[in-house]
Amino acid sequence: MRPAKSLALGADERNFLRLLLLVVAAITIVRGVVLFLSPLELAPDEAQYWDWSRDFAFGYFSKPPMIAWVIGLASSVCGSGEACLRLPSPLLHGATSIVLFFLARSLFDTKTGFWVGVTYCLLPGISFSSGLISTDVPLLFFWSVSLLSFERVLATRKPVWFAVFGVALGLGFMSKYAMIYFPLGMALFVLVSPADRKILADFRLYAALGLALLILAPNLLWNANNDFTTFSHTAANANWRDVTFNFEGTFDFLADQIAIIGPLFFLALIYLSFRTLANFGAQERGVLYVLPFVLPPLVIILGQGFISRANGNWAAVAYPAATVLVVALLIQLRAWWVIHGSTALHAVAALFLYALSVNLTLVEQVGMENAFKRVRGWSTFGEYVNGLTMEHNIDALLIDDRLFAVELLYYGQPASDHMYMWDYNGVPDSHYELKATYAGQTDGPLLLISRGETPPGVVQRFSQSERLAPLTVPLGGTKERVVHFHIVEGFDK
Repeated sequence: MRPAKSLALGADERNFLRLLLLVVAAITIVRGVVLFLSPLELAPDEAQYWDWSRDFAFGYFSKPPMIAWVIGLASSVCGSGEACLRLPSPLLHGATSIVLFFLARSLFDTKTGFWVGVTYCLLPGISFSSGLISTDVPLLFFWSVSLLSFERVLATRKPVWFAVFGVALGLGFMSKYAMIYFPLGMALFVLVSPADRKILADFRLYAALGLALLILAPNLLWNANNDFTTFSHTAANANWRDVTFNFEGTFDFLADQIAIIGPLFFLALIYLSFRTLANFGAQERGVLYVLPFVLPPLVIILGQGFISRANGNWAAVAYPAATVLVVALLIQLRAWWVIHGSTALHAVAALFLYALSVNLTLVEQVGMENAFKRVRGWSTFGEYVNGLTMEHNIDALLIDDRLFAVELLYYGQPASDHMYMWDYNGVPDSHYELKATYAGQTDGPLLLISRGETPPGVVQRFSQSERLAPLTVPLGGTKERVVHFHIVEGFDK
């Protein structure tokens, strides 16, 4: 076992940490102010997570429960406005930057730790994510704590770090199942680092893994009691049944990675990864430690994009370790122009994003209406639906689109207090089809809300129907959202 570097900081090191805390605090405050100034409404996934937060559970249809718990805590402290629900994002991303400072300091040195913290906090993907509340936010925090605590386990064998590691790993799984890449990274590291392989003979490692499993157990039980819907949804997202070998999906994924971490940083990551692999036997331990937590998620999701489809954020767990790897090697190569250039570029990009977030006129002036259409117009939709329900004495809403349903739950109260989903295929495709599928529960008039003008096979199941005028919601520029309405009664069971 190598001599353990203490996390206690010397005088000069404390100066680096103080400076980083000031930088991260300033960035976090700016992000918080932007949230409270922004007129942007909740995206559908955000509205869904908020709805979940009102019903404490150990699992939900498409995700583990951590995101709902985080939002529930935020709303209990701050309120249920959009800014309050999103506030955990900049706070947790800031905390993640500090965790990565300590990881990079332990693996390399304090200067590296400082620049890792700054670089990570300003990554374009982190700036974008700080304006939303998503499952990746707590995932990246607990992933980074797991990276730090596992390194401390290897370096010190202190019981407290085994405990921290087990808790962080378990809470990471409760945030998102992408945490499964972490055990893979652990296995690869001990495979390439014989000096650290002795950890496999330490029973406390298995106790820590058992603690993680114990934390995850309530979610596994929830899934067992709900036909493993979360696992099924995750598998359906991968869509391995329809193999297409599409190069477009591969290029789209790579383009997303450039957008997430910036062009200079992306090129540096590619170059340094190949350079490291070509001289693998000569690499220092810090490089060997982080590399197995970088490449597997990127390579696996790149392959996933080639055989089917892949969202850009599916490999997000690679970037805490990637930031450490790239910044450390750039400093060793004295390539400061890449670090400084990326930092400046990412800061400018963040300021531009924040300007767009608080000024919708600017969004239209630069022609980016399409990028913001999912976070506009929902309150208008909710107010209109409330007006229709009062005008026509509607008993309940019947909706055939998950996005409409979740937005109405937030923006359409009290009308959405009585809401059902229409299930087209008899298989739950969302949390609401699982929990609130319509099967004739009410005899009174229902307001059918649909994306299509005549939803196939729905109106025909009712003895009475009346088509109402559609609603067209402007979303800036030429973008608009069209919603169709029918009043239906007399369901044929």
